[in-house]
Amino acid sequence: MKENQFKSQYIIKTKVSKNFIFFKKFPVFLGANSNLKKVDTGVFNLRKKKYYFQLQNNSISKKINKIYSNKKYKHNTPPPNRKGWGSYLSEKQYLNIKKYLKKDLKILEIGAGSTFFAEKIIKDHPTIKYTIVDPSIKNKPKYKNLRIINKHFPGRVYFKEKFDLIIIFNCLEHIYDVKKTIRSLKKNLTDDGNILVEVPDVTNQLKNSDFNMFTFEHYNYFNSYSLRQIFKKEGLNLKSYKSYNDTLFCIFKKSKVNSKVTFQNKFDLRKYKKKIIKLKIIFNNLLINKVKFGIHGANFGAYNVLFLLNLIDDKRIKIFDSDQGKVGKYFGSKYIKVKKAYSKEYEKIDVLFISALSFINEIKKEIRIKKIKFKQIKSL
Repeated sequence: MKENQFKSQYIIKTKVSKNFIFFKKFPVFLGANSNLKKVDTGVFNLRKKKYYFQLQNNSISKKINKIYSNKKYKHNTPPPNRKGWGSYLSEKQYLNIKKYLKKDLKILEIGAGSTFFAEKIIKDHPTIKYTIVDPSIKNKPKYKNLRIINKHFPGRVYFKEKFDLIIIFNCLEHIYDVKKTIRSLKKNLTDDGNILVEVPDVTNQLKNSDFNMFTFEHYNYFNSYSLRQIFKKEGLNLKSYKSYNDTLFCIFKKSKVNSKVTFQNKFDLRKYKKKIIKLKIIFNNLLINKVKFGIHGANFGAYNVLFLLNLIDDKRIKIFDSDQGKVGKYFGSKYIKVKKAYSKEYEKIDVLFISALSFINEIKKEIRIKKIKFKQIKSL
């Protein structure tokens, strides 16, 4: 193939500054689990507010967030106990919850996605009263002391009692009115209660220009500093926090706490444009020279990069994933299907790009265990 025959253009009109990024066309990708052969596009406009980034409210984001009310919705990362990375993360999440459990607690969980935590906790602590607020959970409660409210939070949800423990995991990034939500959390918390919060942590994503950060599913983009500031403004204090796999786990209380924490408040979006131009050159050279390469991770980041490089309909692109729920599914294109990671075809690759940067250490460890040799392993 001659160089002038290959067309991979940086096709999307992009405006970027330290605190702002704008894509004239951006994919409305809902994950490989959705098994779509074609993906819609829309304007993507992300701006920094005082402490965090927020996607500008638009009809596409509203449409996507309404999908969560449908029980047929296929999560890109499945809820707890649904196999794949969802199960991997749920084990870590449960350890975070476990230390705050004791008998006779009243627990409220927002946006649970499943009854996994509720049933596991009630089984070990039968005197706990558990309430879930989630529009997508339609199955009947397995236990008498488990109540499921099929509504969006905060919305029109009112409680007579207050809760000793509130759990809100992977939810706050989907709620446009953050202030109203935090006020409602405080209102429903006992004076000595705890709020356990998990959100995607953009600290390393910004540092590495990780395109997994951008998705129409998320209105809000936080790091430890920004989350602390917006909760503090509503009268809730950060007790402690930790970050793992680009996930931020925080504990908030009404009372003042003596916490020894350090923060980084560095937001800069300018590196993303530089990275996509760099990737264009790398992919051009690989395709022109017919190098065997593949991408590990059928996720938002991989799709976003391929879309921006006008490669999403290129039959030569190979996407691999270890999640069986994604293998064999269309990757937003009728030309690309997700292949099984660590397979014989996977082993024949010369250059491997890892797009699942949140789990890059786990993936590299698995490659070493399986003794697979690549000429190069690169971060996408």
